[in-house]
Amino acid sequence: MNPGQHRCAPLVTQLVITFAVLIAGVAQASEPTDVSNFIKGLELGCGLSEELKAFRSELNARYTFEAGSKRLQKGVNVPKPYAKAVGRVLAFDRGEYTEVVVPLNGIYRGLHTRSLIFDIGHSNGVNVIKLVFDAARSKVNSIIGRQVAETQREFEADPQEKDFGFSVQITDAHRGSVLICNLST
Repeated sequence: MNPGQHRCAPLVTQLVITFAVLIAGVAQASEPTDVSNFIKGLELGCGLSEELKAFRSELNARYTFEAGSKRLQKGVNVPKPYAKAVGRVLAFDRGEYTEVVVPLNGIYRGLHTRSLIFDIGHSNGVNVIKLVFDAARSKVNSIIGRQVAETQREFEADPQEKDFGFSVQITDAHRGSVLICNLST
Protein backbone atom coordinates (compact mmCIF):
# COMPACT_ATOMS: atom_id res chain seq x y z
CA MET A 1 0.00 0.00 0.00
CA ASN A 2 1.35 3.39 -0.97
CA PRO A 3 1.42 6.04 1.75
CA GLY A 4 -1.83 7.97 1.87
CA GLN A 5 -3.80 5.41 -0.10
CA HIS A 6 -6.61 3.44 1.52
CA ARG A 7 -7.08 -0.17 0.49
CA CYS A 8 -9.49 -1.99 2.77
CA ALA A 9 -9.16 -5.76 2.71
CA PRO A 10 -12.18 -7.21 0.85
CA LEU A 11 -13.14 -9.48 3.75
CA VAL A 12 -13.10 -6.64 6.30
CA THR A 13 -15.12 -4.43 3.96
CA GLN A 14 -17.68 -7.18 3.41
CA LEU A 15 -17.98 -7.81 7.15
CA VAL A 16 -18.50 -4.12 7.87
CA ILE A 17 -21.12 -3.79 5.15
CA THR A 18 -22.88 -6.90 6.49
CA PHE A 19 -22.85 -5.37 9.98
CA ALA A 20 -24.15 -2.06 8.58
CA VAL A 21 -26.99 -3.94 6.91
CA LEU A 22 -27.93 -5.58 10.20
CA ILE A 23 -27.89 -2.38 12.25
CA ALA A 24 -29.64 -0.45 9.49
CA GLY A 25 -32.69 -2.59 10.18
CA VAL A 26 -33.28 -0.45 13.26
CA ALA A 27 -33.73 2.62 11.05
CA GLN A 28 -36.05 0.72 8.69
CA ALA A 29 -39.10 0.87 10.98
CA SER A 30 -40.69 3.81 9.15
CA GLU A 31 -41.28 4.51 5.49
CA PRO A 32 -38.14 5.42 3.54
CA THR A 33 -37.41 9.13 3.13
CA ASP A 34 -36.48 10.71 -0.21
CA VAL A 35 -32.78 11.46 0.31
CA SER A 36 -32.12 12.57 -3.28
CA ASN A 37 -31.13 16.13 -2.40
CA PHE A 38 -29.00 14.92 0.53
CA ILE A 39 -26.95 12.43 -1.55
CA LYS A 40 -27.22 14.25 -4.87
CA GLY A 41 -24.09 13.96 -6.99
CA LEU A 42 -22.29 11.19 -5.12
CA GLU A 43 -22.02 9.14 -8.31
CA LEU A 44 -20.95 12.25 -10.26
CA GLY A 45 -17.33 12.89 -9.33
CA CYS A 46 -18.03 11.75 -5.78
CA GLY A 47 -19.60 15.16 -5.20
CA LEU A 48 -21.37 16.04 -1.97
CA SER A 49 -24.44 18.23 -1.57
CA GLU A 50 -24.04 21.19 0.81
CA GLU A 51 -26.10 19.33 3.44
CA LEU A 52 -23.97 16.18 3.11
CA LYS A 53 -20.77 18.26 3.29
CA ALA A 54 -21.96 19.84 6.54
CA PHE A 55 -23.03 16.45 7.93
CA ARG A 56 -19.67 14.90 7.01
CA SER A 57 -17.82 17.84 8.60
CA GLU A 58 -19.69 17.21 11.83
CA LEU A 59 -18.82 13.49 11.63
CA ASN A 60 -15.17 14.46 11.03
CA ALA A 61 -15.19 16.72 14.08
CA ARG A 62 -16.76 14.04 16.23
CA TYR A 63 -15.19 10.81 15.07
CA THR A 64 -11.64 11.47 13.95
CA PHE A 65 -8.71 10.40 16.09
CA GLU A 66 -8.15 14.02 17.02
CA ALA A 67 -11.74 14.48 18.22
CA GLY A 68 -11.03 12.73 21.53
CA SER A 69 -13.78 13.38 24.06
CA LYS A 70 -16.19 14.83 21.49
CA ARG A 71 -17.31 11.24 20.82
CA LEU A 72 -19.12 11.29 24.15
CA GLN A 73 -21.29 14.27 23.30
CA LYS A 74 -24.96 14.11 22.35
CA GLY A 75 -25.97 12.69 18.95
CA VAL A 76 -24.96 14.04 15.57
CA ASN A 77 -27.07 16.82 14.05
CA VAL A 78 -28.90 15.49 10.98
CA PRO A 79 -30.44 17.93 8.48
CA LYS A 80 -34.13 18.13 9.43
CA PRO A 81 -35.61 16.72 6.18
CA TYR A 82 -33.60 13.51 6.70
CA ALA A 83 -33.82 13.06 10.48
CA LYS A 84 -36.38 10.23 10.22
CA ALA A 85 -34.20 8.39 7.69
CA VAL A 86 -31.05 8.32 9.84
CA GLY A 87 -30.56 5.66 12.50
CA ARG A 88 -28.08 5.53 15.36
CA VAL A 89 -24.59 6.48 14.15
CA LEU A 90 -21.86 4.01 15.07
CA ALA A 91 -18.09 4.47 14.87
CA PHE A 92 -15.31 1.89 14.74
CA ASP A 93 -11.61 2.60 15.16
CA ARG A 94 -9.82 0.81 12.31
CA GLY A 95 -6.31 1.96 13.25
CA GLU A 96 -5.46 4.34 10.39
CA TYR A 97 -9.02 5.59 10.11
CA THR A 98 -12.39 5.66 11.86
CA GLU A 99 -15.28 3.99 10.11
CA VAL A 100 -18.57 5.80 10.75
CA VAL A 101 -21.73 3.86 9.87
CA VAL A 102 -24.90 5.92 9.37
CA PRO A 103 -28.04 3.78 8.87
CA LEU A 104 -30.06 5.51 6.14
CA ASN A 105 -33.63 4.38 5.38
CA GLY A 106 -33.98 6.37 2.18
CA ILE A 107 -34.78 6.40 -1.49
CA TYR A 108 -32.20 7.73 -3.95
CA ARG A 109 -33.03 7.77 -7.66
CA GLY A 110 -35.63 5.08 -7.03
CA LEU A 111 -33.22 2.84 -5.11
CA HIS A 112 -33.68 1.99 -1.43
CA THR A 113 -30.63 2.96 0.66
CA ARG A 114 -29.51 1.14 3.80
CA SER A 115 -26.58 3.18 5.04
CA LEU A 116 -23.83 5.68 4.41
CA ILE A 117 -20.39 4.65 5.60
CA PHE A 118 -17.59 7.17 6.00
CA ASP A 119 -13.94 6.16 6.40
CA ILE A 120 -12.33 9.18 8.05
CA GLY A 121 -8.55 9.19 8.23
CA HIS A 122 -6.49 9.96 11.30
CA SER A 123 -4.47 12.80 9.75
CA ASN A 124 -3.47 10.57 6.84
CA GLY A 125 -5.73 11.45 3.91
CA VAL A 126 -8.12 8.49 4.13
CA ASN A 127 -11.40 9.73 2.66
CA VAL A 128 -13.93 7.10 1.56
CA ILE A 129 -17.72 7.29 1.32
CA LYS A 130 -19.85 4.20 0.75
CA LEU A 131 -23.56 4.24 -0.04
CA VAL A 132 -25.17 0.84 0.60
CA PHE A 133 -28.28 -0.10 -1.42
CA ASP A 134 -30.82 -2.91 -1.03
CA ALA A 135 -30.80 -3.45 -4.79
CA ALA A 136 -28.48 -5.83 -6.62
CA ARG A 137 -25.46 -4.37 -8.39
CA SER A 138 -27.09 -4.92 -11.80
CA LYS A 139 -30.09 -2.77 -10.79
CA VAL A 140 -27.87 -0.01 -9.33
CA ASN A 141 -25.69 -0.12 -12.47
CA SER A 142 -28.76 0.33 -14.65
CA ILE A 143 -29.61 3.57 -12.84
CA ILE A 144 -26.26 5.19 -11.94
CA GLY A 145 -23.67 2.98 -13.65
CA ARG A 146 -23.13 5.31 -16.61
CA GLN A 147 -22.32 8.25 -14.31
CA VAL A 148 -20.04 6.08 -12.16
CA ALA A 149 -18.15 4.83 -15.22
CA GLU A 150 -17.75 8.39 -16.56
CA THR A 151 -16.44 9.59 -13.19
CA GLN A 152 -13.93 6.73 -13.07
CA ARG A 153 -12.73 7.61 -16.60
CA GLU A 154 -12.28 11.24 -15.50
CA PHE A 155 -10.30 10.16 -12.44
CA GLU A 156 -8.04 7.99 -14.60
CA ALA A 157 -7.55 10.80 -17.16
CA ASP A 158 -6.45 13.38 -14.54
CA PRO A 159 -2.79 12.76 -13.63
CA GLN A 160 -3.15 14.10 -10.08
CA GLU A 161 -6.30 12.11 -9.32
CA LYS A 162 -4.78 9.01 -10.94
CA ASP A 163 -1.62 9.37 -8.81
CA PHE A 164 -3.72 9.56 -5.65
CA GLY A 165 -5.71 6.53 -6.72
CA PHE A 166 -9.10 8.21 -6.66
CA SER A 167 -11.77 5.72 -7.65
CA VAL A 168 -15.50 5.14 -7.78
CA GLN A 169 -17.17 1.79 -8.25
CA ILE A 170 -20.29 -0.23 -7.57
CA THR A 171 -19.67 -3.59 -5.90
CA ASP A 172 -21.72 -6.40 -4.43
CA ALA A 173 -22.67 -6.25 -0.77
CA HIS A 174 -24.57 -8.58 1.52
CA ARG A 175 -28.11 -8.66 0.07
CA GLY A 176 -27.48 -5.61 -2.10
CA SER A 177 -24.71 -3.42 -3.47
CA VAL A 178 -22.51 -0.50 -2.52
CA LEU A 179 -21.29 2.63 -4.30
CA ILE A 180 -17.74 3.33 -3.12
CA CYS A 181 -16.11 6.74 -3.60
CA ASN A 182 -12.44 6.69 -2.63
CA LEU A 183 -10.92 10.17 -2.57
CA SER A 184 -8.05 9.28 -0.28
CA THR A 185 -4.86 11.28 -0.84
